[in-house]
Amino acid sequence: MTPRPAPDHLVRRYLRGGCFALAHEAARLSGLPLMGLRDRAGAVHHAFVADAGEAWDIRGKIPISRIGEGSAVKRPEITPLPFEELLSILGPPDPYMQDAAAHAVRAHLLPAGLPVRPDLRVPPPHARTVFDPPPATAELYTWGACHLFAIAALDLLSIEATPLGFRVVTDLDETFWGSETDPDDEVPAVVHVYAVLRGPQGEVTVDVFGTRPLAEAVAECAERFGTRAPGFEDYPDLDALRDLIEQEDDPDRAERCPLWPISTAEIEDARTAAARLLTNAPGPSGPQDGLEYPSP
Repeated sequence: MTPRPAPDHLVRRYLRGGCFALAHEAARLSGLPLMGLRDRAGAVHHAFVADAGEAWDIRGKIPISRIGEGSAVKRPEITPLPFEELLSILGPPDPYMQDAAAHAVRAHLLPAGLPVRPDLRVPPPHARTVFDPPPATAELYTWGACHLFAIAALDLLSIEATPLGFRVVTDLDETFWGSETDPDDEVPAVVHVYAVLRGPQGEVTVDVFGTRPLAEAVAECAERFGTRAPGFEDYPDLDALRDLIEQEDDPDRAERCPLWPISTAEIEDARTAAARLLTNAPGPSGPQDGLEYPSP
């Protein structure tokens, strides 16, 4: 990947308040220690990760001695930033904010040389791979939480493959929500959500049962769930997908959102489940093998 500077709007976002979310994700992906730029009273004005005298923030890699350039703090001090203190500054974890920060880290810091924790270097998926999830995991991420698994898989695989977003398979014969005044304003029922990536073997989808070519996902999903009129829509990222996800702070929209609310803790649980399946999956299955699923 060729390093490219972050655009001005991202530099402004992650130097003016957003640095805490960016530092959180940079630390999660790299394993480097968190650091803080403090004023003389001890208040943290900027967060970043650092290693061997080099600091990393949205500007890329810079000498740690220059991390305070542009700050209004007089005589700043640079100290370790305990993770608990960072969380207290961030407040309640916002999965959408963290996802955007992770995307910025992958797009602008990893190409510039930010290291990646070895356990996060999950090999890009084969065109066809069958996972063998435990029954409880299969049930959770098939019925109701499939989008959580897709979010987690996209995050994990985005280190080694190109993330393309999410494919949402719908049932055009079943309306989840419809307007009482506008017959054209309706939301179809969601059947399943896949992560979509481009790897060495082309575009693939990933869910709790395995990987398959993107072109086959809708037909396979329709067969699995017995959907007679399948449709689909593609969403480029989590921020776009949030239109379908119930927001706990917006109860007025809940009735038209077919996907469960998400939380940072639930995404972390899904990452753990996805990592186990992605790293322990058997070899690629042959095209003749297909994928077998439990009956609904």
